[in-house]
Amino acid sequence: MDALPEDRARAAPDLTTVASCALRGPDATALNIAVIIPYYQHLPGILLRALQSVVAQRLPQGAGWHVVVIDDASPWPARHEVACLPMDVRGAVTILEQPNAGPGGARNSGLDWVVAQAGPDGVAARFDYVAFLDSDDTWAPDHLAEAVAALEPGYDLYFCNHRRFEEPRSYFDCVPAVGLLLAPDASGIRVIDPEGPVVEIAPEALLTAQLHAYLSHTSTVVVRASRVVSRRFDPELRTAGEDHHYWIGLAADGCPAVVSARSNVHCGRGVNVYFGALDWDSPRVVERVGHLLLFHHKIARDFQFSPADRIFVRERVRHFERGYSFLFVRALLKGRVPSLGMLRRLSLGSPGLALQLPARFLRVLTDRRAGSRLW
Repeated sequence: MDALPEDRARAAPDLTTVASCALRGPDATALNIAVIIPYYQHLPGILLRALQSVVAQRLPQGAGWHVVVIDDASPWPARHEVACLPMDVRGAVTILEQPNAGPGGARNSGLDWVVAQAGPDGVAARFDYVAFLDSDDTWAPDHLAEAVAALEPGYDLYFCNHRRFEEPRSYFDCVPAVGLLLAPDASGIRVIDPEGPVVEIAPEALLTAQLHAYLSHTSTVVVRASRVVSRRFDPELRTAGEDHHYWIGLAADGCPAVVSARSNVHCGRGVNVYFGALDWDSPRVVERVGHLLLFHHKIARDFQFSPADRIFVRERVRHFERGYSFLFVRALLKGRVPSLGMLRRLSLGSPGLALQLPARFLRVLTDRRAGSRLW
């Protein structure tokens, strides 16, 4: 349940007992973490919970953090939430306000801010690591400490398990591809800590795994700051795929990675452009599936894959062509006209898409295979 304003006022004083270890500014600590939070919410209390979970982090001696909240033209302003924090905590939070650009565009503004703090050599020297947190998610108190401990031996990318809403099982438990990836005898895997497990994943194994499944929910990711100097999220993928494209890009860059099966992140209920468009009767469902098709067009263009992975990408393109066609025609039959601009963009990567909409609709309509309509 979202906190009401009076609840938020009572919650704030509890933060003072844990704030002191985290709030020596980045210039005064031995290890500095930038926390990027894109923000767009309608209700009060959601961002405050996320910020409280940052303040509650049990960091190693000498480590500090600084939060960058990107207010993406949110209906409920970020400054109202930050004002509920104790005075000493507010100094470790920067608010960037901008016209609405979607989650990828908001994260890019945060990354630009981090890089702007760089030293003269162009490396993001003020910060050692960048952690991502969605405004409706929260971290377990040891999330950053465990991420840093895993990364410090020389890895550049970390992500961990998470739980969504009130689901009894963790995300890794629900995704078969993760079980295969974390198996001790899996190719390209080396177990670092069996009590997790925490594993090292070779870049080529991670690239294939990321391609076949969405493994690293954004709020679980911590990345070495030097890796964000040039790479950005694709803001064109507003409804689906912008973060997945980024993680595939890091793997394609050869980023040495470590993954923990510990569930250190909890995903809450707030404004979520992807989950808000899952229902077929949602006015944005055609756009969501269109962005998934666009996402696969982009990864086929942007990255080099093995022959087997290239075949997989082509199959996914065909899958989402069918899904987009079915939902597009379905929307028309229900009296809704989907975005013609999106259709034109998709036709660049799928020539003849518009002409094939009716035939694909009929094929999907008569297809009773299990999983054929999982979009």
